[in-house]
Amino acid sequence: MQEQSLITMNCKGMINKKYILLCLIFFSSLCAEMSYAQAEDVKKGDTKREEVQRYFGYELLPFRYISLPYDVSINVNEKGDFVDVGPLLLIFIPILFLYFLLDKPKYFILIILGLLLFWIISLSNGILFLNHLEIIQNERNALVDFLQSSCNNLSCYLTSFLAYFYYLSHLVNDNFSSFLSNYTGNQDYFTYPMVFSIFIGLCLIARQLLRNEKSLLKPTLILFFLFTFFWTAFSAGIIWYGYLMLVLGFIVIELLISKIVSRRPRAGRIFAISFRSLTFLWLFLVGAQKISRTNVGISEDRMGKNMFQPVLFQNMTHLVSDEQVVNAFYPNFSEALELINSENQSLIYRIGTSFSYFIDNNSERIQIDNQLGIFSALYAKYPSKIRLANALKASGFKYILLDLNTPFIDRTPEQSLAKKFHNFMKFSKDNPRLKLLSTNRQIIEMENGQPKLFYGIWGEIHYGGQYAIYELL
Repeated sequence: MQEQSLITMNCKGMINKKYILLCLIFFSSLCAEMSYAQAEDVKKGDTKREEVQRYFGYELLPFRYISLPYDVSINVNEKGDFVDVGPLLLIFIPILFLYFLLDKPKYFILIILGLLLFWIISLSNGILFLNHLEIIQNERNALVDFLQSSCNNLSCYLTSFLAYFYYLSHLVNDNFSSFLSNYTGNQDYFTYPMVFSIFIGLCLIARQLLRNEKSLLKPTLILFFLFTFFWTAFSAGIIWYGYLMLVLGFIVIELLISKIVSRRPRAGRIFAISFRSLTFLWLFLVGAQKISRTNVGISEDRMGKNMFQPVLFQNMTHLVSDEQVVNAFYPNFSEALELINSENQSLIYRIGTSFSYFIDNNSERIQIDNQLGIFSALYAKYPSKIRLANALKASGFKYILLDLNTPFIDRTPEQSLAKKFHNFMKFSKDNPRLKLLSTNRQIIEMENGQPKLFYGIWGEIHYGGQYAIYELL
C-alpha cells in the first residue's frame, strides 16, 4: 500500500510538472504568434501610441509590465483626479505573503529578490516631489544637480534622502536596461512569456500556501490572480478596466489578515490595526485633497479655491437657469453654442473638450481628432494656413472646438502630440479664414496704462483656460 501511494504521489508530481511545462510552451507559442502579428513597431507620432500608451508608459517593454503595479498605484504615467489607487495594496499584499513564507526560506528569498528587482525598475520611473509646486526630474543628471544643491527646510532634506535611492535605482536599472535592450528590445516574444511565467510562478507559490485551505480565501485569491493577470497583460495600464481587481485586492488582504489572526492572534491584530488605520487615514487624506484643490502645480493664487460651486446648488433650487450654469463654468460659451445649434447640418471638427453633449445632432456632425492625427496629415499636405482652412471648409466643416490643455496629456518622450498642437496654433494664429467665437483663456493687456484682463488666445497669459471655439469663414 505504501509503495502504491508513493507511486501515485510521484505520478501526480510528474503530471503537475508536465502540465506546467505544457502551459509554458503553449503560452510561448501564443506569444510568438502575437509577436509576428505585431511585427511592425508603432511609429512615433502615431495616435494610438499617444492616447493608449500614455497609461502604460514609454520605457522598455518588459519594464512597462514589471513597473505597472507601482505606476498605477502612484499615478506615475497618467496623473489625474479620476482615480487614486494609493499604496496600500502595494504595501500589504507583498508583506502578508512574505509573512506566510517565513517557514519556507526558498520561496521567501525568491520573493524578496523579485520585489527588489521590481523596486529598482519601478523607482527609476517614479515621481520625486520637492513641494506642492515642484517635482524633481527623475533623471540621473537632474538628481545629481539636486543632491549637490543646498537644503534649508525639512521637506528638502527628506527629498534628498529619497533622491539617493532614486539615483541608486538608475545606476542599476540603466545598465540592466541597456543589456536587456540588446536582446529583446520592445518585442512581444520575450515580454509575454515573461509576464506569463511570473504569474505562473506566483500561482505555484500561492498553491503551496493554500494547499489545505478550505475557506473563502482560496477562491477569492484565485479570482484576484486571474483578473490581475488579464488586466496586466491586456489592459495597457488603463486603471478603470481593473476596478474589480482593486476591490478583490482589499478583500484578499482582509482574508489573509483573518488567517493570521486564527494562527497567531497577536501578529494578526497588529496587521489588522495597521491596515485599517492606514486605510482610514488614506481615505481621509484623499477626501481632503479632492475637495481642497491642492494639486501639485497649482499656482499660489489659485490654491484651495473653487472648492465649492454655489451656482450648482442655485440651479438645483431653480434660482439660476441651465444657461447661467454653463456660462459660469465656460464664459461666453452660450453665445457660441447658440450659433452652432442654429442649424444642425454643418460639420464640427473637435480636438478634445467635452462639448459634444451640448451640440444638437452631435453623432452626425462631430469629427473627433483628439490626437490631431487628421490635422497632422492635412498640415503636411497643405502647408499654407489659408489652403488648409479652405480644405476643411470644402470638406463641410464650419466650426472647430479646441481643448487648450491638449499638449499637457502628452507623455511621449519625443513630445509628438505637443508638436502637432503647436502646428495647429500656428495655423490658427492670424488666419483670416478663422474667427474666434469663444474662449475662457484670459490675456493681460494694457489699457490707459493699467493692466486689464481680456478673453483671447494670443498675448501675455493670465489664465490658460480650457477651450477655444473657432468658426471657419
